[in-house]
Amino acid sequence: MEILKDNNDPNGYAFEDALAKAQYMYPKPRNPHIHTILQHAQQIYDGELIERSICKQLPDFKPINMINCKKYFEEMKPWEFLLKTKERKISKEMMKKNNGAWETYYEEKNVTEWEYMYYDIFHVPTLSIIECKTYDSDEGRKAHLQHIRGNDWKYKNMDYFLFALNKDEKSFEITDFLSLNGSNQFKNHNIAEFIEL
Repeated sequence: MEILKDNNDPNGYAFEDALAKAQYMYPKPRNPHIHTILQHAQQIYDGELIERSICKQLPDFKPINMINCKKYFEEMKPWEFLLKTKERKISKEMMKKNNGAWETYYEEKNVTEWEYMYYDIFHVPTLSIIECKTYDSDEGRKAHLQHIRGNDWKYKNMDYFLFALNKDEKSFEITDFLSLNGSNQFKNHNIAEFIEL
């Protein structure tokens, strides 16, 4: 199945969101070629392009965000985990004037993280949670599969894994729609049949 890329971000809101994730939320990237916050933000932004594109082209899919969690999941078991929170302390180096001279001080504050912040998209009719992965080569696809299998605790709440080949500047090709069973083995599903449910 081909998905047209939705590069429509004229005011840069999606990139700004990726920048905030790179600065404050996401762990250090696994890619050894990414060294700066801006490079990490670009990687996140490019990775989330498949999510934005699917939600634009297929209206039964929506991003997992606060508004959608409250609308679709808040009162629904067993999905209430999406709105579970944890506190994390962050510190920022700040400057202030003291008797006419600038001095450095550190400001610490607790920030709240919601579980949903680490999830991609969901299918509205079934409330299935879907992790999206893109790749440019067969090696990239295999690396994603190995990472998911090796971190099944991290992906335990995913119903499906969608893999898309970064085909060209205009489109992705969905090549795999998988679930992970209790034996840590992937099962292939037909996404076209799933959408028709």
